[in-house]
Amino acid sequence: MAASYDLIVIGGGPSGMAAAIRAKEKGVKDILIIEREEDLGGALVPCIHNGFGKEVLGKEATGPELIHFFISKLDEFNIEYKLSTIVIDFNSEGIITYMNPKEGICFIKAKSVIFATGSREKYTGKIHIATKNYTGIYTLGTVHRLINLQGYLPGKEVVIMDSSDIAMTVAQSLVVEGADVKAIIESSSEIKATQSKNKEIPKDFNIPILYNSVIKEVMGKERVSKVKILNKETNEYSEIDCDGLVLSVAWRSEIDLLKKARIKIEEDSLTPLINEELMTSQKGVFVCGTLINTKSLVKEAIETGYIAGEAAEKYIKEYMNIYS
Repeated sequence: MAASYDLIVIGGGPSGMAAAIRAKEKGVKDILIIEREEDLGGALVPCIHNGFGKEVLGKEATGPELIHFFISKLDEFNIEYKLSTIVIDFNSEGIITYMNPKEGICFIKAKSVIFATGSREKYTGKIHIATKNYTGIYTLGTVHRLINLQGYLPGKEVVIMDSSDIAMTVAQSLVVEGADVKAIIESSSEIKATQSKNKEIPKDFNIPILYNSVIKEVMGKERVSKVKILNKETNEYSEIDCDGLVLSVAWRSEIDLLKKARIKIEEDSLTPLINEELMTSQKGVFVCGTLINTKSLVKEAIETGYIAGEAAEKYIKEYMNIYS
């Protein structure tokens, strides 16, 4: 027989923790969070800069500070969580199969399930330059974690291909840690970053931005040593010496488990089909966070966690009334 809970939350990032906490506040008793990493926090873990949690804490905090707040709430409410635990299957009957070093393979079931599995960087084939021929080429998310979690500088002279909020944050971190960001390459005519403080980073740190430009070629021997840039307006080429190249690749929702359970997926966005309460095509199964929208900010992910937590509590009450 599979173990049973009232609510299981798959994913221990900010949205998953928020969902569990809100459900507990609303009266759900037995809650379990399953997290594949060694620590809770998800995308917040490498975010050691300020700018998070104002809506929750009443003031801006770092990512780890906001994580600490959520974990303290989990402990206060006696919400159970399993770390370093991978969910390997979720079937249409609602049975979850998970695996970890201590327990091996286990089966578990709940009256309601919330997926907060988030999204991950994935190469989609849209980058038309050779990226596997050289070392020194990384994605934005990888560089963010390398600098803030491992203290590793991926290059001394770096070119960044993107001007999004995370790209600006990475550019700032690189400069602070001693690297020279030679240029930010932006294919459009304006900065993509949406937060005003991030838009100011190139000016504050004297980082050149090449607008309407794309990287056409990467050169080097074993490691990247130079990139060739095309200005799309003038049709002119230029070259920048560098020993590190940071690429922006697509983020894709982690929907594999949902697909195994035959939950309906939007064909265009590759995100789960949901109603206004964030319930999927399978009754009692909800989603939240960047699983819904890969571009969600942390505050938006937390808000969807609260919505999913409340909706799950409502469903569990109806479930218990039906089967009591």
